Amino acid sequence: VTSSFSGVYFEFVLKKSPTQLSVHCRNFHLASWSLILAIIHILSHDLEQVKQYGVFHGFDILVVLVVIMQGVTGFVVSMMIKYADNVLKGFAIAIAAVLATLVSVPLFGASISGSFVVGASIVACAVKMYSYYDGKKSNKSVEVVAKTAPTTVVEEKDEMLGLLEKGGVVSTPSKEVR
Repeated sequence: VTSSFSGVYFEFVLKKSPTQLSVHCRNFHLASWSLILAIIHILSHDLEQVKQYGVFHGFDILVVLVVIMQGVTGFVVSMMIKYADNVLKGFAIAIAAVLATLVSVPLFGASISGSFVVGASIVACAVKMYSYYDGKKSNKSVEVVAKTAPTTVVEEKDEMLGLLEKGGVVSTPSKEVR
């Protein structure tokens, strides 16, 4: 629940903020809060080790790559939320999990269970259904109905009489029925 709320709130902040700061500025704001919290944690728990060995003790090339990839992921997610929406982000995460599992079979010899097949099928169905449904199509049909619908009782009466004339049933109220 909190993750969903934070995702929707972050999307709201990115899209509806009166200041319209860039995605990079918003990411910097979020990163500065995490930096403050990390410094508080270091000062309260690991200060002696940091004094003795330094802040980056134990960082090898793999750790540096993981940190860089996490940073890039943050930028990609924020760009996705800025230009798409939270629903697409959820689909992207689900598809990534399915693909990562499928790739792990030949690479690591992982086995696929029946529940994975059911879950992957549900993900595939959901993505297909979401991509098939286009909200703009339904809005266009509503617009067409709204544009062609009569706005007054007189227009509705005239339209009905015109339809009846075309069908050859009644031409006008004063004329006889054929």
